[in-house]
Amino acid sequence: MAETGIQWGGWSSKARIGVNVRWEDIGAGTTQSHVYADFYYGTNGWGYNGDYTLSFGGSLGGSWGYHFYSPSGGSVTTFIGTYDIGVQGTSYSGGPSWTFAASTGPLYDGARPSVSVGFTLPARPPSPPDPPGIGHGNVSSNSASIYVYQPGDVHGAGVDAYEAYVMTNNAWPGQGGNVVASAAGGSFNAYGLQRATTYYYTAHAHNAAGWSGWAAMGVFTTLATVPDAPTNVSVGSIQPDTALVSWTAPYDGGSTLTNYNVQVATDAAFTTNVQTFTTGALSGLIPGTVQYVRVRAGNAMGWGAWSSTVSFTTLSGGKVKVNGSWVNAKVWIKVNGAWVPGKVYKKANGAWKL
Repeated sequence: MAETGIQWGGWSSKARIGVNVRWEDIGAGTTQSHVYADFYYGTNGWGYNGDYTLSFGGSLGGSWGYHFYSPSGGSVTTFIGTYDIGVQGTSYSGGPSWTFAASTGPLYDGARPSVSVGFTLPARPPSPPDPPGIGHGNVSSNSASIYVYQPGDVHGAGVDAYEAYVMTNNAWPGQGGNVVASAAGGSFNAYGLQRATTYYYTAHAHNAAGWSGWAAMGVFTTLATVPDAPTNVSVGSIQPDTALVSWTAPYDGGSTLTNYNVQVATDAAFTTNVQTFTTGALSGLIPGTVQYVRVRAGNAMGWGAWSSTVSFTTLSGGKVKVNGSWVNAKVWIKVNGAWVPGKVYKKANGAWKL
């Protein structure tokens, strides 16, 4: 219980009246306080024994009868009684005000001691604000905007700081939350996020009394993209008109891979003798020719980028496989009853040559 201490009015015929205002302690979060006004009578070396009346004015009304006794030559302070003001609401700007005024009936010489004390219920001290509002928008494959809004109630002191966090799990910052982006000024743009990934975010607000609790966790998922380009493209099982292409599947961009394009051509710009396959089994190739091949992957978002280009040369002439390797085969023909090696011609630049 807090109190003002006795506040006295002036002396009148060696007598005076005092008021002590008491109220229940007001702390952070206190919404109401019970207020009392205690009245006292004091003398200074005046002996008297009699009945008197205390009449109220100011914010109060009414009167009390009381008996006062003081020995001659003694100084006495006597409690008269308590006026119950009742339970009063508090606010951050200060509570209600009263004027506690009172006076006695006339003394033996007609004097009427009186008092008038003004009192305002102290303001409720501020407390930390409510958690701020939060939201998100502008979600892309690698970024999102995090919005932080004014708390619903700042509890007596304006917000002077915000902190916002983005995490890969829904644990609170400092309590196991894996923070990947943050800002000290409230709303911000979080960059460098992973594709097709779920993220969680929250924020809190600060005022002169401290930090608020955390805002309820928000959640968003970044967008999927087309796949990355395949890697480690290689060509094997090369024949005069066929070959087999293999590769390492790329990251799918957050959307399941659905198909592939395997493109082959006789020039690196892929403008001549272009063929496109859905698997790595190439066919219909021109023998003895440099071929260029590349691969791309697709998902529900579209086609990804082409891989690096790989070149190879199809086999030419008669070939046989010996001990696992293709070698040129000799062609024998019978001339005048004898077998002799045949000559193989091929056409190059419009002319037949050996």
